[in-house]
Amino acid sequence: MTNTILLILTIFALLTGIVVLLVLSRKQRKRMLLQQEVLERFKKKALQQDRFIADFSHKLRTSLNNITLINQLVHDARMGNDQGELMEALRTSTSDLSQDVNELVEIAKPAFIEYKQTILSFNLHEAMSGIAGILDSEIKVSVVLDRGVEQEIEYNIIGDPSLLRSVLINLIKGIAEYGLKDDRLLLRTNLEGANQNAYSVRFQLECNVQHWQSLEKKVRELLHNTDTPAPGLLPAAFRLLSLTGSKLEISSGGAQQQLYFIQDFPKDVTRKTDTGLQKRTGQVEDKKSIGDLNVLLVEDNAINQKIVLLSLNRKVRQIDVANNGKEALEMFGKKKYDLILMDIQMPVMDGITATKKMREIENTTENRIPIIAITANALAGDRDHCLAAGADDYLSKPFQVDELVERIKSLL
Repeated sequence: MTNTILLILTIFALLTGIVVLLVLSRKQRKRMLLQQEVLERFKKKALQQDRFIADFSHKLRTSLNNITLINQLVHDARMGNDQGELMEALRTSTSDLSQDVNELVEIAKPAFIEYKQTILSFNLHEAMSGIAGILDSEIKVSVVLDRGVEQEIEYNIIGDPSLLRSVLINLIKGIAEYGLKDDRLLLRTNLEGANQNAYSVRFQLECNVQHWQSLEKKVRELLHNTDTPAPGLLPAAFRLLSLTGSKLEISSGGAQQQLYFIQDFPKDVTRKTDTGLQKRTGQVEDKKSIGDLNVLLVEDNAINQKIVLLSLNRKVRQIDVANNGKEALEMFGKKKYDLILMDIQMPVMDGITATKKMREIENTTENRIPIIAITANALAGDRDHCLAAGADDYLSKPFQVDELVERIKSLL
């Protein structure tokens, strides 16, 4: 009898415990769903705020850029002393206002723009040569490209060359901000492993950094907070690198300081790499002068078109105009250009989409036309978004004509 009572009590206790657990579990689920709803509302509100700031900044920068360029055009004309002083005061005020806009955007710290990958079959050797060329024109330190995969990778690889380029450029520029003792950085590319279907490639940066401890601390911090939006070149590189499924590693042994990541690429066994690449890249072509360039300006705003044309007509021989990305793509297919000035925010087809499509077309040829993204967008991630899409350089409005001319010269 006693055993029966104990059994009944035990069963009752178990049933009671199960009921309590079910009730608690239900409450927990409700709490989690509520938290998820709150998080989604917060994300939606943050996105709306980011869009508002982006649109507001775009409008201000577009107007400021027009004022800046008109100011320079008038300032270059013959004027009296009083008029010259007034124009100089206007130039200074415009510059100050531009700085105020920059500070406002920095305080707002909008979220990182989502990047959509473009998967292509491409030649890794050509991609690395292009990266070296961009770095050579943009960074003061000497970047030595040591490609250890020249003979080992015999097929094209499948991936996003623009994304790879943006990761490496942001990494190298970010490292350079911490100072290089010998003004030199080695980018080494080695084959980590291979099978019938894929290559595993190691991208290794070897350097001698002045403030190595600060850099190491920053890298460790970013490794543990990859989802936290933050301005700067290194955070941008980490966010882009996360899209590849790779992870940056850091190590130092004595005088040797390294940062590296390993990325796997599927093979495109239908396309062998071009063995004549080395000969082509070794040839030195005569650089064109800026006056002989055939330039395509992609800009949807008629006033902006007129001001840019007036600003560059004295320096550049031939400038064609496309009103949107779709027109630019059609003109790109019909005529050979030496340089493209690409606005980003346009109707019909935006500059990011047009740039990606141009790079896809070029992937089947030996040509690569320099593209400078000129945009009134200057929020966190905008520069990385443009470079990742395939642009060679990025210039935010407002800008001086002399600055644009220098960017053009650096890409010739």
